[in-house]
Amino acid sequence: MSDQHNPYGRAAAAYGNTASTADPRALEGQVLLKAAAHLEELSRRIKSGEKVPLEDISKAVDYNRKLWTVFASDTANPDHPLPKELKNNIASLAMFMFKTSIAVLVTPTPEKIQPMIDINRTIASGLMKVPKPPPPPAPADARKGAPLPQKQSTAPEKPTENPSGKKGSTDSLV
Repeated sequence: MSDQHNPYGRAAAAYGNTASTADPRALEGQVLLKAAAHLEELSRRIKSGEKVPLEDISKAVDYNRKLWTVFASDTANPDHPLPKELKNNIASLAMFMFKTSIAVLVTPTPEKIQPMIDINRTIASGLMKVPKPPPPPAPADARKGAPLPQKQSTAPEKPTENPSGKKGSTDSLV
C-alpha cells in the first residue's frame, strides 16, 4: 500500500520530516491542538443541528484515538524517561480517551466531546511551555568544601585560659 493511501505512512512521513528539526514537546503539543481543533469542529457541527455523517465523526474521533494510542504505547516502554507516576497518568488519560471515543461514536454529543477537547488543549499547553532555565550556580564560597567566611566580632578578642592550668592537646593551637 502506498503512503498516499496509508494514513499511518503519511503520519510517519510527516512526523519524520518535522521531528528532526522541531522540539518534540512542541510537536506533540501541536498535534494535540490539531486533534482538539478537529473535535471542536465536530462539536460545533453537531451543536448547530447538522446531521453529521458517521464518516466525519469517525475521522475526528479516530485521529484523536490514534494520537493517544501513540502516547500510551510510547510511555508503556519501560525505558521511557518519564517518571512512572506521569506515565501512569498518561495511560489513564489514554483510557479515558478510548472510552469516550466509543461513547461519541455511539451517540455523538457536544457534551461528550468537550472533555476530550479540554484535555488535549491542557496537555498541549503544558508541552508547549518553554521550561524555566536552571538556577545559576551558587557562588564559590557557598559550594561544598569551600571555606566559610569568618564571623566578625566587634568585641576585642581575649585569650582563653585553661582553668586547670595544665596544657591540653588543643592549647598549642590557640
